[in-house]
Amino acid sequence: MRTGVHVKNKKLMQEMVDEFKNMSATERQEEVMHILSTVGTHDYEVQAATMAILQSHGSLYVGDLKKWEGSFIFFERISGMKYSPNLEIVRKYKKYCLDKEEPFTEEGLIISYLKGITDHSVDPNLWKEMAKSMGQGAEDEIKK
Repeated sequence: MRTGVHVKNKKLMQEMVDEFKNMSATERQEEVMHILSTVGTHDYEVQAATMAILQSHGSLYVGDLKKWEGSFIFFERISGMKYSPNLEIVRKYKKYCLDKEEPFTEEGLIISYLKGITDHSVDPNLWKEMAKSMGQGAEDEIKK
């Protein structure tokens, strides 16, 4: 049954990502801000907004979204947790970054969070799609 829900949500999410691709950067950012700031939006909407921004730009806080940088709103909406440096997932990801000498980023934190979900509440491959989207968006930004 969960597989059916994941398939349906993935289809809805992909439809939204495709819609975002047809928007201008300003329209896309406005729609993402609306989704993130509206209580009661569906998980697939938040996931689609995040993927669309990553696919388009390679990072979360671009253009009008820059004003939210440091708020961890994407992480909070995807995880359902209030960001705190004391959260276990944050501590683990910071340690990973230190060990690998990589920068701590919200994008990486989201991927780390999604990788660690074991209760099948989200598509188990979502973290791979997010990571791929981030790389795709970064390449597109370099080409511009």
